[in-house]
Amino acid sequence: MNTDGREAKQITKEDFRLLNNAVWTPDGQYLIARKHFTAERSLGAGEMWMYHISGGSGLQLTKRKNDQQDVNEPSVSSDGQYLYYCEDVYPRGYFQYNKNPNSQIYQVPRYSFKDGKTTTVTGGPGGASRPVVSNNGKWLAFVKRVRTKTVLSINDLKTGEEWPVYDQLNKDQQEAWAIFGTYANYAWSPDDKAIYLWAGGKIQKLNIASLELTDIPFKVDTKIKIAEALKFKQNINPEAFDVKVIRNVVNSPDGKTIVFHALGHLYKKALPNGKAQRLTSATEYEFEPSFSKDGSTIVYVTWDDEQMGAVYKLALKGKSKPIKLTQEKGIHRSPTMSPTGQDVVFVKESGNGILGGTFDKNPGIYTLSSTGGNATQITEAGEYPTYSADGSRIFFQEGGYFFGNLTTRLKSVNLQGQDEKEHIESKYANRIVLSPDNNWVAFINLHKAYVAPLP
Repeated sequence: MNTDGREAKQITKEDFRLLNNAVWTPDGQYLIARKHFTAERSLGAGEMWMYHISGGSGLQLTKRKNDQQDVNEPSVSSDGQYLYYCEDVYPRGYFQYNKNPNSQIYQVPRYSFKDGKTTTVTGGPGGASRPVVSNNGKWLAFVKRVRTKTVLSINDLKTGEEWPVYDQLNKDQQEAWAIFGTYANYAWSPDDKAIYLWAGGKIQKLNIASLELTDIPFKVDTKIKIAEALKFKQNINPEAFDVKVIRNVVNSPDGKTIVFHALGHLYKKALPNGKAQRLTSATEYEFEPSFSKDGSTIVYVTWDDEQMGAVYKLALKGKSKPIKLTQEKGIHRSPTMSPTGQDVVFVKESGNGILGGTFDKNPGIYTLSSTGGNATQITEAGEYPTYSADGSRIFFQEGGYFFGNLTTRLKSVNLQGQDEKEHIESKYANRIVLSPDNNWVAFINLHKAYVAPLP
């Protein structure tokens, strides 16, 4: 567009990818910009592409090394020979949320337009990002982290000497997923004696020899509509309130009752308009209930940060108290009773960073008597176990993870954990549910619900 904003012209016509951080080549014939790519992680990575001002599909200059480590902030030398940019080189090859900016996150490579070769210009402790080459091609200004400060520094491109010139910049975005750059852009003065930069909400001129800082006044003509904020009185400690979210809802075999989890505990509600009633007075959290075949009993799991998890059984009629079935602590999940009500199958999980790593040996699918006792391991892997309609086999699921194996498989074994069979698989279903008569399965695949006969 013209400098007054008129006659804007679209250069790129991407139908999916995004472009930003565009800079001119010295001849004014090309724009170099960062093209954005996404894959498994939501924010993705970038590549440097060059576009003629007449438009077109562009020319790729750099290739992303993976889909999680970014390149950013292009700067072209005034002689048109080199492209400087910054690149995420943090170890392990993927984006991390606990990166240490005082080691090295970004470094500055230099791309040669003559032969396409790339060399590293600067980096090291504190990293290096937002490179801007001087007009005479002798110096490179860049941003680095020094302890808690973001520091504007200069690199002598001939000798490799580096020195800081200003340490009052706003905090850079090196630790973040900086798809628009790690710091606001700045520019050398035409005589290369000063750098114009943004910091502290001001535009400033920094003399790189004297380090004198001068404010650059500016005025913006704008209109902002200001309205009184909308406020509502909030009672933060009511005696009762409506629960907006419930989990682990299961229907009784006769269809007259549901049991569900809310606010950490299990509730029972008669359909359609019964009043929800809490089932126990326990202090530990209760999850994942499952009805017995006759609907008289449920089994469920609990969790307490000190006592860890257990499998419980509860008769729904009368004033029965929960009966603890498991003897060992652990992370227990998704219990189900056998058709006769004599046995229970459940999952014992391995430890994790949230629930800890104790009492997590030998994970897998286990069975035990519905009166309690020692549990017997059936398989070393699997989720959502359930008995077959005749009680002779145990069905379970493998795969279906958001990060990992996308393919979900429904399998079964006999009661001794042998004679494994695979019945059905779906690449994008994350839960396959078996019908009570074992003739059908239901699952959701790519936002559509499916019912299929069990092979």
